Amino acid sequence: MVVINGDTKLHSLTFLFFFIFLLGVFLVDSTSIQEKDIKRSDFPNGFLFGVATSSYQIEGGYLEDGKSLNNWDAFALQNPGNIRNGDNGFIANDHYHQYLKDIEIIESLGVDAYRFSISWARLLPRGRFGEVNPNGVLFYNKILDNLLLKGIKPFVTIYHHDFPQELQDRYGSWLSPLMQEDYVHYAETCFKYFGDRVKHWTTINEPNLFTEMAYIIGKYPPARCSQPFGNCSAGNSDIEPLIVMHNMLLAHGKARDQGGSVGIVVDCIMYEPLTDDDLDQEAADRGLAFSIGWALDPLIFGDYPSEMRQYLGNQLPRFSNAERKFMANSIDYIAVNHYSTAYVKDCIHSTCSLAANRPINGFLDVTRERDGVPIGGPTGISTLPLVPRGFGEMIGYLKKRYHNKPMFITENGYSEPKGEELQVQDIQQDVKRIAFHKMYLSSLAQAIRDGADVRGYFVWTLMDDFEWILGYTVRFGLYYIDRQTLDRIPKLSARWYQDFLKNNTQTPTIQISNMESKQALKVHILKMAKVSTIGMLLLLQTQNDIEIIESLGVDAYRFSISWARLLPRGRFGEVNPNGVLFYNKILDNLLLKGIKPFVTIYHHDFPQELQDRYGSWLSPLMQEDYVHYAETCFKYFGDRVKHWTTINEPNLFTQMAYINGKYPPARCSQPFGNCSAGNSDIEPLIRDQGGSVGIVVDCLMYEPLTDDDLDQEAAKRGLAFSVGWALDPLIFGDYPSEMRQFSNAERKFMANSIDYIAVNHYSTAYVKDCIHSSCSLTANRPINGFLDVTREREGVPIGEPTGISMLPVVPRGFGEMIGYLKKRYHNKPMFITENGYSEPKGEELQVQDIQQDVKRIAFHKMYLSSLAQAIRDGADVRGYFVWTLMDDFEWILGYTVRFGLYYIDRQTLDRIPKLSARWYQDFLKNNTQTPIIRLSNVEPKQAYS
Repeated sequence: MVVINGDTKLHSLTFLFFFIFLLGVFLVDSTSIQEKDIKRSDFPNGFLFGVATSSYQIEGGYLEDGKSLNNWDAFALQNPGNIRNGDNGFIANDHYHQYLKDIEIIESLGVDAYRFSISWARLLPRGRFGEVNPNGVLFYNKILDNLLLKGIKPFVTIYHHDFPQELQDRYGSWLSPLMQEDYVHYAETCFKYFGDRVKHWTTINEPNLFTEMAYIIGKYPPARCSQPFGNCSAGNSDIEPLIVMHNMLLAHGKARDQGGSVGIVVDCIMYEPLTDDDLDQEAADRGLAFSIGWALDPLIFGDYPSEMRQYLGNQLPRFSNAERKFMANSIDYIAVNHYSTAYVKDCIHSTCSLAANRPINGFLDVTRERDGVPIGGPTGISTLPLVPRGFGEMIGYLKKRYHNKPMFITENGYSEPKGEELQVQDIQQDVKRIAFHKMYLSSLAQAIRDGADVRGYFVWTLMDDFEWILGYTVRFGLYYIDRQTLDRIPKLSARWYQDFLKNNTQTPTIQISNMESKQALKVHILKMAKVSTIGMLLLLQTQNDIEIIESLGVDAYRFSISWARLLPRGRFGEVNPNGVLFYNKILDNLLLKGIKPFVTIYHHDFPQELQDRYGSWLSPLMQEDYVHYAETCFKYFGDRVKHWTTINEPNLFTQMAYINGKYPPARCSQPFGNCSAGNSDIEPLIRDQGGSVGIVVDCLMYEPLTDDDLDQEAAKRGLAFSVGWALDPLIFGDYPSEMRQFSNAERKFMANSIDYIAVNHYSTAYVKDCIHSSCSLTANRPINGFLDVTREREGVPIGEPTGISMLPVVPRGFGEMIGYLKKRYHNKPMFITENGYSEPKGEELQVQDIQQDVKRIAFHKMYLSSLAQAIRDGADVRGYFVWTLMDDFEWILGYTVRFGLYYIDRQTLDRIPKLSARWYQDFLKNNTQTPIIRLSNVEPKQAYS
């Protein structure tokens, strides 16, 4: 998944945060926790459960066996301060060496599938400028073969934020249309080598989130942004994100030809109006269009959402007629990453922050509280509060907007604070993670009962991993990773998930000390696990990590390929054989264990050379590099990967890198940020592109801040400017009507260029209209859709806080997002490719405390419940991946936030299971009982209530 710092999340540029503890849904005595039943049997026959990871977050294997420097490697090296604690993914969880162990873990969970991503730099170290790396092919072959041998279906993300740095150095990566060529080459390489075994692909992970993080707020590489979004050295937060997303979507569309089922992963934060005002309702709708529609509308309808074109005008790139044709219906399913829900306030007709009052954000403000009351319980990431209802709302939204396109929940998970004072034993007692998954799974189950065509759920994540800019400071994993030994230590949630998958609804008993009676959790946990494979050490750990994934009992494992590992120099160099070997090992081992790989081709990271050469996604040259990279992925792994996502969260990446300038290349302009270069109003529009089969969209759900019609419109506009920005061109062949159009040629090949929508959803925010009201400078800009995003309404947070302030827990937003995608994209199939809970690191936590991730369990329960409801409501969601398998490198947050089911000891790199890993394991066995856990050092009234 893609994590942001305390300032942003896609199209929620000015974020109000905070969250009270986990909802008053829980009521228990001081010694054991009761929870609402959620069973595997509550989901349709054939529904896949899995765990998800991404390449850079868990692999490690830095420059090993031919892997090249990728964009995240360069980002960490050039300025360690970009990532919390100076963390990096050089070793991460050492999955590159421990993949067999990890596959064993995955098998032990009892999951059906495993979602992971391929490292672009490992497979094609130089992109299309070099040869395929045979070691990379071998690695992923081993993973695929081992998964299949164990009966685990691989869900493979082709691109999950990482790509060979050479592509950045050569032409600026995603800012250049050349990146399309590189991506297509990469995707075709993946199809060629792995397509015989992979039947579920996602082309790109969360292009909406990546776009925001890398080009709006500039927190992800290449860290481009402009004021007021960020203080990047270069970038234009209003323009570059649009360019980057455009390139990513076109890359997706051009790389779409593959035998398997293809989707794209979308970050699907649900937005709810901050108030009952119609303006806030419109703002929530706008927010969803600006986040989810941005990524999905083009891939389903062939153009961007009308809301985006309306407010962005000529700044929004246009698809040609030919592009619209190949883009429309270019996904077989929607891959949904959902974590939370937020309130949205309209910024068109009211005053908002500078960042919210910008067209790039749809003129809406996102907050996590209303009238001082948080929208949901807190998690390790403050912007991902627990709001289980949002899960169902998101599924319902996707179902309605996309005509019940099939969906897979490719990420849904709970993050918990790391806290050095916690002992491993405490970390293992992750009852809150169990509660999370139960609640979210209940929401998901209801969505399915309501008719949503959701076909799978992946818990994010298998083990604590590198959570991008949060580093290892937040944990989403079912397994804890000892950073010294790299041991994988199961948490209670792993056991729970395992039991759940066996249809055992009993939650393991939990002992809670120092906690006031009736202030403990009534855990409502989740049912699936997702892993993202970005950032762990080398080959020994790869096997280990796969064993962990297997042990969870998931159906699928979502990971991303490191662009720089596969093509170290993009298309300017050869394929790295060691990269091919690495991913082959992962794929082979996953398949040996019967875990389906879901592979993200591009998950925020690419060879730095592409940035240096031509500015990466700001240049159309990046399209060529991406196409080359994607083709390489397809070539080497397409025989085994049947679920690809081309690009992870292009909408979020565009905002983070080109609007706020927080992600590399850190381009932005005032008022979005203080980057050294960039144009936050223009560059984000240049950067939009995808891969093939599916694309991962960052799906932050927007709800109107008030009941005012203007805020209602702002919320819709926000969704168009975020989700629609990435999806409309790939489904309808052009940007949302609120934005602007592709050329006719582009519309032709873009329309229907994804087989499914890969949804990354973590949270929901309120949206305020900025067209008819005063907003901040950043909100009152066309690049944001003239809307302001906030996480509170009248001082009340939209949900409980998490480790990332902008991702409060808002389970209802998950269902709202799915419903939005369902409606907007005619129920295009969806996979929830990311959904997880982050927790603050907290130096005072001991490993034992980290393992007791009860909030993560609670998060997944609530979000899965929301998802289930969206499926019941008719949304075609076909899978769910928990973010993430293990605590990882969280982009600019480094290792400071944790989303993993496993904790990673940063010194030893041991994988230490958290309670959520046990819970997920039990959940996958259909055991809904939450494991017994001892919680110490918990102040009265500080547990979930």
